[in-house]
Parts: sequence; C-alpha cells; structure tokens
Amino acid sequence: MNEWINLNGNWFSFLGLAISILTFMVAVWNRRGIEKLNKKNLKRTRMPQINSDLKTSYNSVTNLRAAFEDNRQEIKMEFSKISPLLSSLQKSLYSSEMKNVYKLEKSMSQLDNWMTEENNSGITTWLKIKIGLKQQLNESHVERVMINLNRLITEVDNIEKDLKYE
Repeated sequence: MNEWINLNGNWFSFLGLAISILTFMVAVWNRRGIEKLNKKNLKRTRMPQINSDLKTSYNSVTNLRAAFEDNRQEIKMEFSKISPLLSSLQKSLYSSEMKNVYKLEKSMSQLDNWMTEENNSGITTWLKIKIGLKQQLNESHVERVMINLNRLITEVDNIEKDLKYE
C-alpha cells in the first residue's frame, strides 16, 4: 500500500507541475491580449486628441513662418511641444505604424542645438557653430520638420478612419 501511495504521489506531483506550467503560459498569453486591448483603447480615446494637438502646432508654425526671422523662438517653442505628444502617441501605435513618428523624431533630434537668435558673440558659441554642435535655426530645418509632421498627421488621420470600421 505504501508503494502505491508513493507511485501515485509521484504522478500527482508531475501532474501538478504540468498544470502550473500550463497556467503560467495561459497567464502570459492573456497579458499579451490585455496589452493589445489597451493599445486599441488608447487609439480610440487618446489618439484623436493628440492628432488635434499636432494639427494645432502645425497650423501655429505655418502662421509663424510668414515672419520667420521675427518668430524663430516661437517656432522652436512650438516644436518643443511636439516631442511630448510623440511620446504619448507612441503608446497607442503598433510598431508597424511608427515609421513616420521615427522620421519626425529624427528631423527634430537637434532641436536643443538650434539657435534662434543672431547673437553669435562669444568664443564658446562661435566654436560650437564651427565644429557643428550648434546651428542657426533656418527655414530648411523648419521645412523638414513640417514635411514629416504633415506625414504623421496624415497617417494618424488614416488610422483613425480605419478604427471606425473595426
């Protein structure tokens, strides 16, 4: 009788281990499903507001570009507002939808090194300009960012339209 209990005890121990492993795998699988649902929920709730904010920044910069020389600082400030919006937008996009976000981030990557004033006095500033650490904010920088921002806004518009049919 003691031998029968040991044999069955071993089998039940193995069965318990198998059930534990199976339960762990199901929990991991469910977590992935929950993450997908969270992304979908963020798309439906947060993405339209972020897109609206991106459009507002785009329109502000477009208006400020009319008098570019006078509005360099304001343009840089509008661009600095876009960065947190991109971080928030990334939470609701899948990796296949991130291409234009990465392009916009790349075009804005040197934002902190763009100078907005013409005051180039001082040996330190002059040296940083010469070795490429600092650059004067010019219209080509702004144009590059605006093109990538427009692409992103168009992509997010299309994603929002696709969500209506899911």
